[in-house]
Amino acid sequence: MKRIAFIVAAAFCILPLALRAYDQSFDVIRPLKVEVPFSKTLHIIFPSPVRYVDLGSTDIIAAKADGSENVLRIKASAKDFEAETNFSVITSDGSFYTFDAIYNDSPLTLNMVIQNPSTENSVLLNELGEISPYMVEKTLQQIYSEDRSDTKSIGCTKNGIKTLLKGLYIRENMLYLHIGVFNNSRVPFDIDRITYRVVDKKVLKRTPIQENDVTPTNTFNEIKVVGHLSNERMVTSFHKFTIPDDKIFIVDIYEKNGGRHQQFRIENRDILNAIPL
Repeated sequence: MKRIAFIVAAAFCILPLALRAYDQSFDVIRPLKVEVPFSKTLHIIFPSPVRYVDLGSTDIIAAKADGSENVLRIKASAKDFEAETNFSVITSDGSFYTFDAIYNDSPLTLNMVIQNPSTENSVLLNELGEISPYMVEKTLQQIYSEDRSDTKSIGCTKNGIKTLLKGLYIRENMLYLHIGVFNNSRVPFDIDRITYRVVDKKVLKRTPIQENDVTPTNTFNEIKVVGHLSNERMVTSFHKFTIPDDKIFIVDIYEKNGGRHQQFRIENRDILNAIPL
């Protein structure tokens, strides 16, 4: 009996230590509390574009605000739902956020701003592999905010539109293109799409055999329209690559319902001379 009592007592002593060690093996992500109305809309502004939203139940609905990538709209789908529910959000910088939601048709807060990225809760994104999405997002923002003009001879000017590669940069295994579009005409320049491809220098026409599309991983401040007598900038990231000397990297910017197609070409030597950040 004494031996059994000793074993039981030892177990009770060891158990708290084991539980404490287990608890320290992971970080707990504590949810933010929000009140969700039916007749009003809760807006949450994130530091980066929203990439993924998961709702805990059908009692709430969510969507990105029209014309914005980093603003999420939340509403109750039915009045006076009783059970607490939750929702989770992943942004393009790899930050993970979780929220607990209860019903309140007249909440004190209808607009929330998430001030700082959740770097300690970072997740990996498929298109970036093992590269930190937070690092890529911060680099995109850095290039945009500094607005340097490190490249001056690569671009296109046609029909009152000037497109310029302002800089080509590299950090770790990512390439970054800083592109400016200047509209010197009085007609707005609406962009339909922007494509990136590698083609043979000798035959630049578009054929499946002679070209390879290159897909960017991220774009900061993607240009949709350039108003008359104004300009816009964007920064795009790619996985590091080089091209043979007999090929060329081409950027095409197509106008929506228009013919002011812009195109500029980047040589392999330009990529090799990318500025380290």
